[in-house]
Amino acid sequence: MEEDYFQRNKRFNDIYYLTKGTEACVPSHHYGPARREYYLIHLIEEGKGIFISNGVTYNLKKGQFFLIYPNETNYYKADEDFPWKYSWIGFHGENVEMLLKSIGLSKQTPVGSVENAKDTIKLMNKIIKAPITDNKSLIILQGYLYLLLANLSIGRDLYDTEHKSDVINKDIEYTNQAIQIIQDNYHRIEFSIYSISEKMALNPSYLSQLFKRTTGRTMNDYLIDYRLQKSREILDTTQESIQNISEMVGYSNPLSFTRIFKSKMKMTPSKYRKVREHYKSEE
Repeated sequence: MEEDYFQRNKRFNDIYYLTKGTEACVPSHHYGPARREYYLIHLIEEGKGIFISNGVTYNLKKGQFFLIYPNETNYYKADEDFPWKYSWIGFHGENVEMLLKSIGLSKQTPVGSVENAKDTIKLMNKIIKAPITDNKSLIILQGYLYLLLANLSIGRDLYDTEHKSDVINKDIEYTNQAIQIIQDNYHRIEFSIYSISEKMALNPSYLSQLFKRTTGRTMNDYLIDYRLQKSREILDTTQESIQNISEMVGYSNPLSFTRIFKSKMKMTPSKYRKVREHYKSEE
């Protein structure tokens, strides 16, 4: 998996990048049920899979896309025989929902087909490979994002209504509850994965197994990723010390926080802040 992250740029209020990346999934690779705090478009470049949103299952393939809305629970899974390869773009902004509605996308219609699959996939690959070294490159990427949205269109033939009743099963319900507990308590230093099973009155081993089975990763991995997401937001918007930030996201030892941050972001929190401040100084 390859992924880039962006800082909030004051030049772009209507719509702005947060992340972009690509992944060639292994058979039956799945993600979720999970919620994002931003919009996320996945464009399928090869293979096929399913996307589940609001109790509806969509069967998707090359040249189609699915859109994740902020704070909506979703689940998606690669096909067992022909797993998909997709690229994604995460974004937010003041007028994003209006822009999406203008091309027919909504929470009720979060999937569709691109008008010219070959050209749109080329555009997406250009976005994924584009550098983010300075403001000029960001302006170019901003143009690409609008062009990508212009190539999207909704489809009415993507519903798989036969399995609606099977979508929200016990595993998904329990996993969603566990995710909510993590998001509500990630900042507490004394918070542990074991406390999740206590709150839910479930056997810890059973909960761990169903969470991994449903999301493809452990609860501890999810907790770490969520804490790092929150730490980047604090680094981007405040001058809090690294020690304070580590405590704000649930780490009592700033050295442990720095080590985990570096393993994920390939740079220390201090270096991350310097890079972001450099971009801000150019605005």
